[in-house]
Amino acid sequence: MNKTKISNPVRLIAFFLTAFLLVCTFGLSADGWQTDEGQKDENITKNPDASNDNSSVNDTSDIPEIYIPKFINRLTGIETDEACAQIPHYAFIMNGDSPLYGIWESDILCELPTEDGRRYIAFISEGQNLWKCGIIKPARGYISNVVKYFGGICVSYGNDDAVSYNKCDINEMNIDLSVSDKYYYTEFGSNVYCNTDLMNLAASNSNIKYEDKPLPFEFVDFGKDPLFYGDQNAEHIRVERSLSNFSDIHYNNESQKYTVSNNGAVITDAINGKVPEFTNCFILFADSVTYDNANGYQMVMDTIGSGVGYYFSMGGMTKILWSAKESGVMSFTLEDGSVLVANRGRSYIAFLKTSMLDRISYE
Repeated sequence: MNKTKISNPVRLIAFFLTAFLLVCTFGLSADGWQTDEGQKDENITKNPDASNDNSSVNDTSDIPEIYIPKFINRLTGIETDEACAQIPHYAFIMNGDSPLYGIWESDILCELPTEDGRRYIAFISEGQNLWKCGIIKPARGYISNVVKYFGGICVSYGNDDAVSYNKCDINEMNIDLSVSDKYYYTEFGSNVYCNTDLMNLAASNSNIKYEDKPLPFEFVDFGKDPLFYGDQNAEHIRVERSLSNFSDIHYNNESQKYTVSNNGAVITDAINGKVPEFTNCFILFADSVTYDNANGYQMVMDTIGSGVGYYFSMGGMTKILWSAKESGVMSFTLEDGSVLVANRGRSYIAFLKTSMLDRISYE
């Protein structure tokens, strides 16, 4: 009996505690005692439009997603694959007054004058199937400097510097084909040609120390429209070296690219007949000196230093300044001193003598 009397109050207390908990859980919840998430849900139920109060601030559905490639060709700023993004550019020194093999693959094509003509530097990285490149010519200090400015591996057939010239240190990034006949072949007597298979073999058997250099300019941001420098329209540019020696640069409004011709003949790849097209064209003026030597005379251009120039893109033109240091760093700036921002794509760069400043016209 005593046990019965004791257990009854305990059961009553348990009953009241259970009832109290049930009231707290269900009754008070109905009066608004709930979590923040529950409150949000209730507000949405009472006011369906409440969840969109900040739509003008948080809604990004109308903002286009900007695609940024994982791998980029460093000389063009355009998407490429992983293999091409990681290998350096070969910079082939070519004879500019003979048929040009392989230039359609050029990401940058540079033209530099010599005492009796011109030489090209073709910066090529994606020419895995390039079976013929050249004619390969000797390097010179002022030409090899330009190779280093753009972080290329200079490929030449010897060196024909007859005059001592203060030049960048390129010994560790130069492949001289004349050292070994394993990496080139000849046609028509003494014409020297190469290809990417031979270059890959040469690079694997040499102590090349590649140094990735910053470009002289920056590229426009991904997602931004191409820049038009409208100081003046320039869809046709002419350089008159003499009455019988001239070059033209033509802009195509449909392709938004430039083509280059010498003495009326468009520069064409002798392999496939394709015409190289360029998004950017640079004309840079540099001081030069011509020296007499045992073989006659030789021109030397001061590609270490500074000068003026022009930048052409999208049919427009702006004046620029260029400078280059012995450390191998080059820069392009606008006249106000800001770094030039160029459009993404292939580039053509022509160095001209400062004395030819008044020999260039555009319209």
